[in-house]
Amino acid sequence: MGIFLHLHACSIFLFAKFSLFEDNYSHEYLSSLNIWSEYSFGWWAAVANTFPVNGNIIPSLYLEQWVATVMTLIGVVILARMNGSISAFTLVSDPCGRKYKEYLDEVGEWMKIKKIPDELRTK
Repeated sequence: MGIFLHLHACSIFLFAKFSLFEDNYSHEYLSSLNIWSEYSFGWWAAVANTFPVNGNIIPSLYLEQWVATVMTLIGVVILARMNGSISAFTLVSDPCGRKYKEYLDEVGEWMKIKKIPDELRTK
């Protein structure tokens, strides 16, 4: 994920330089940035494009961009954790499916004990 965001950040700023920054930012602002600020801008733009960020306030200082990036990634992790917990809960809460799986396991063990050939076990 980090490599993807790094390549995305570098490509965003590279393509912006080719187009002379004609979109959201002024050419004077972005051409006056040092390499750290350029990378911060590209990294923030990559994270904002990968994980859609809503808001009318666009961070302009590199510290603001890094804080916005970290907060976005923390929000993504929290959302992923919450989705994983809900998915795990719904899978565990299926008593019929769990009972069916236990029954199949018992049948498999019985076939092992009775030494039924493998060709018949899979049918």
